[in-house]
Amino acid sequence: MRKKIKELTAHLALIVLCLTLQSRPLYAQNNPVLEGVADAGVINFNGKYYLAGVATNGGYYISDDLVKWTGPVHVFSMDNDWTKGKPFGDNQIHAADIHYWNGKFHFYWSVNYWGPKDVVVHVGHAVADNILGPYVEPDKKNWFDSRIDANLFINSDSTFYFYTVKFTDGNTIWGQQMVDPWTFKSQPKYLFNSLPDTWERVDNNVNEGPWVMKYRSKYYLMYNANHTANEYGNYALGVSVADDPLGFNSGAKYTQPVVQQNLTDNPEEQRYFFTSSVEAFSNWKYTFDKPSDNWTSTGFAESGWESGDKGFGNQTMKGSTTIRPQTDWSSDDIWVRKHFTMKPAPSNHLQLLVNHTGPAEIYVDGQSVYKSEGANYATIDLSKEIIQKLKAGNNVIAIHSKKGRRGCNLDVDLVDPLNKQGDDILFNPGQPNIVKGPNGFEWWLVYFGIKNGGRRGQFIDRVLFNNQELTVDGPTGSRTAGYHPNPSQPLFGDNFNAADKAGVKAKWDIKSGKWQVQNDELTQTGLLNRGFALIKSRKSANYLFKIGVKNNSPKNGNSGIIAYYAGPNNLLEIGFNQKEGSWISRLVKDGKETIKKNKLSPQFNFDVYHSLSIYKNDTRFDVLIDDNPAPGNNKIHTSFTAQGIPGVFTERSTASFDGAIYTPGWDEYNSTITGWNKSVNDQNAKGKWVISSDGISHVEEKSNYAVFKGDRLSQYEFATQLYKNDNENTKPNKGLAGIYPIYIDKDNYLQAGIDFESGDLVVSGKLKGNKVANLKLPLKRTIAKYPDPKYGDGITRFYRLKKNTELSSLEIAKSIYNMRDFKTNTFDLLNIFYRNNGEWHPLDFKVVGRDDQAVNKIQFDKITADAIRLTSSVADNNVHVYKLYTVEDQTSDYNLRAVKLADKVVLFLDGKQVAEISGSWPASQVGLFGKDMAVTYNGSTLFEK
Repeated sequence: MRKKIKELTAHLALIVLCLTLQSRPLYAQNNPVLEGVADAGVINFNGKYYLAGVATNGGYYISDDLVKWTGPVHVFSMDNDWTKGKPFGDNQIHAADIHYWNGKFHFYWSVNYWGPKDVVVHVGHAVADNILGPYVEPDKKNWFDSRIDANLFINSDSTFYFYTVKFTDGNTIWGQQMVDPWTFKSQPKYLFNSLPDTWERVDNNVNEGPWVMKYRSKYYLMYNANHTANEYGNYALGVSVADDPLGFNSGAKYTQPVVQQNLTDNPEEQRYFFTSSVEAFSNWKYTFDKPSDNWTSTGFAESGWESGDKGFGNQTMKGSTTIRPQTDWSSDDIWVRKHFTMKPAPSNHLQLLVNHTGPAEIYVDGQSVYKSEGANYATIDLSKEIIQKLKAGNNVIAIHSKKGRRGCNLDVDLVDPLNKQGDDILFNPGQPNIVKGPNGFEWWLVYFGIKNGGRRGQFIDRVLFNNQELTVDGPTGSRTAGYHPNPSQPLFGDNFNAADKAGVKAKWDIKSGKWQVQNDELTQTGLLNRGFALIKSRKSANYLFKIGVKNNSPKNGNSGIIAYYAGPNNLLEIGFNQKEGSWISRLVKDGKETIKKNKLSPQFNFDVYHSLSIYKNDTRFDVLIDDNPAPGNNKIHTSFTAQGIPGVFTERSTASFDGAIYTPGWDEYNSTITGWNKSVNDQNAKGKWVISSDGISHVEEKSNYAVFKGDRLSQYEFATQLYKNDNENTKPNKGLAGIYPIYIDKDNYLQAGIDFESGDLVVSGKLKGNKVANLKLPLKRTIAKYPDPKYGDGITRFYRLKKNTELSSLEIAKSIYNMRDFKTNTFDLLNIFYRNNGEWHPLDFKVVGRDDQAVNKIQFDKITADAIRLTSSVADNNVHVYKLYTVEDQTSDYNLRAVKLADKVVLFLDGKQVAEISGSWPASQVGLFGKDMAVTYNGSTLFEK
C-alpha cells in the first residue's frame, strides 16, 4: 500500500509540474544579445562569429558562442567614387553580407541614403585576405549592384548565386547566377513580391532581406515582409522553399510567417480584456482640462467628461497594429478613466500593456501601478494585490498622459497570458542570417528585433526542422516561458587562443610532430614522415569533427584530419595534397591500407584555410570541404562500428589548424538514415524495418516493435518526425507510435508516443524499476492557419491542413478596431467547405458564443479533412477573414523532440513544450517504437549537450 501511495503521489506531483511548468522560464535567451545593431550580416570562420551592419560603422563584433560579443573592430571604410563627397560616411554601411571562399573574404553592403540632394541606394563589394581586413573595393568607380539587401549563396556544388532587393513593385526579391563571388553570370531573375490579402501586406508592399540556405536537399529563402518601421509593428519573417537556387516564387512560400511579434490574438494563448468586447472597448471617459486632485479615485464623478473608444491620438498609419487611435487627441494633456468589471476572472499573470508617446501615469482603483517620464511600449507585470482587486468586482483605471515629441498617442490594455508567465513585447524581427551553432549541429537565426520600446538589437533564436519544414523557436527573451537555452557547445572545442596557459597538451594527445599554438593557431612545424595528434575527449560511434586546415610547406606533402582512430591498424584520414591537386582518403582496416584520390578544382587554393568536416554516422563517413560535400567520393563506407576518436595529421609537410569542434551525434533523413539496430545491452529491438527515400519505416501493422541507436550519452537532444502510414481512405484513429527519449534497459527508460485512438501523447517510464511517469497529454490544440493564395482570392479563402486532420470547431479572431465587422458574427457571412479524400463537402455547423466577443466560434460533428475553404455568402463578395483558428483533435504526423538534462527530460510536440519529467537517469540511448500500426520516421537528429 505504501508503495502504491508513493507512486500515486509522484504521479500527481508530475502532473502538477507539467501543468505549471510554463509559470517560469527554465532556460531563456537574454535577447537582444547585442544592443543597438541592426541589418547585420554574420559569418562563422574557424570557430568564431563575425557580425557587421547598421551602427557598426565598418567594424566587426566578434563572438565564440553567439551570445557574448566584443568589439567592434574596424575592418573597412568606403573609398569609392560613387559615395565620395556625399554627406555621410561609414555610418551608411548597412545590410552587410559576409562570405569566405578559397582564401578571400567577400564583404557586401548596402548604402540606403535618401538625402534632400543626394540619393545613394546601391550595393557595394569589398574583399580581404584576412577576416579582420583591411577590406578593399576592387572596383572603386562603380557600385556592385542595385538596390539593397545583398546575399551571396554558395551552393553544395560550389556554384554561386546572388540575391538582392529591387524597387520594382514595392520592394521585390531578385536572384541571379554568378561565375564567382566577383562576377555575374546571368541577368537577374524576378523571384517574388509581397502578396495582397495575406500576412505579407498588412501595411506596405514589401519583401526584402533575403537569406538563402540549403538543408536536407531543399533550398530555403527567408525574407521580411511589411514595413520595417516600429510605428507599423507588422515586420515579420517568411520562407519560400524550392528545389533549386532560383526556383523560389510566391507559390512556394509558406502561408504563415515563421517569426513575428509575440503579441498574439490566439484565444488559447493570450486574452486582451479591453478589446474583448464592444462594452470594454467603448465608453472611455476623457478630458483635456485638468481635473480635481481626486480624479484617480473610484468615487470620482466624470461630469462634463466626453466619451470615446479606447485609443487616443493624432497619428494615423494605415495598417499599423501599434498605433490605432480611435478618439482624436492633439492637445498637450489628456486625462482618461474607464469603469469595468473583469469577466472572466484573470489569471495571476495579468499584465498592463502600455503604448504612449509622452509621459504617462496609470492608476487602478486609485492606486498607482505605472509611471513613465517618456515614451514607452511595453508590458508591465501587475502585483498580486492589484490582480486580486481586479478579480474582486467593479474597478476604475485612470490615466494621465502628455503629448510627446512624435505627436500624441495613448493606448492601454490588460493582457492575460493565461497559463504562462507574461513576457516582454518582442516585435519587428528583421534581416535574417541562419548559421550553424558552435556545436555544428544546431541552426541559429541571427536577426534584429525590438524589445518593448527599446532600440533595435541583435536577437538569436533556434531554427528547427520538422523533417523538411523550417520552423523558428522565437522570438524569445529573458522572460519567455519554457526551455529556450543558449547555443549548445561542442563536447570538445579549441580556438587555439595563444593566451590559454594550459598549452597544447592539455587538449591534445600528441603522438608525433612539433606542435605548438602561435598566432591563435595550432601549428605542426616538423617536416616529418608523419605528425599527428588526437583530441583529448571521449570516443564515439557517431559524431561531427570539424577544423580549419592550411598547408604551410612542400607541395608534395599532405595535411588534414584523422576522421577516425581506433589504433594504428584501424583509421581513416582525409587530407589535401597540392601536388596531386586532390583531396585524399586513406583507410586502414586491420592493417590493410586503401588510398583514394579525388580531384579538386584547378582554382582550388591549397595555401589558404579550408574547413574539413567529417560526419560519422554508424559506418559511413560524410566528407565536407568548406561546409559543402567534397567533390568525388564524399561518402566513405567502412566497417568501423566501434567507437573512435578524431584528430589532425601532417605528412612530409607543415600546417596550421584552427577552430576545432567535436560533437557526438547524427543528422540524417531519407535514405541517408543508418545504424538503427539492437540496444547495446538489451535484446529488446524487434520488428521489420525498411529504409527508403521516405525514411525508416516499420511495415507490419499488427505487432509491437522497437529499434535503437547511438552511443550512451548523459545529456543530449533527440528529434524526429513521425508519419502514420495511412491509406487515403483511413483515419488516424488507432495504434501507438513514438520515441524512447531514454533507453537503458527494461527497468530504466522513458517512452513518449502518439496514441491515435485516444488522441493523447502518452508518456511512461521507469527509473531503477520504479514508475516515474504515467501521463496522457491531449493532442488537441488551437492552431492559426493563414490563407493559401494559390487557391483563394477576394471572395474565397483556402486553408491547408495536414493529412487526415480531425477537428470539430473553428474560430475567427476579429479586430475590434473595425467596429462594424466586430458586431457581426463573421460565420454568418460565409459558406464553409472541407476537403476529404479529394472531395469537397459543405460543413454543417452551429455558432457558439455572442456576436460582440473578440472570437467567433462554430462547432460541428467531427470531420477528417486536409483543407478548409471559406466563401463569401453576402453581396459585397468579401470573405472578411484573415487568419482562421482550427481546433484540431489530431492529425497523421507529428514532430517529437526530447532534451535529456542531468535532472530532467523536456518533451516537445510540434515545437511546443508539453512536459517536463524529473529524474536522473544514467547515460542512455534513444529509440523508436510502435504498436499495432505501420509508421515512418524521418528527419532524425541527435547531438550531445
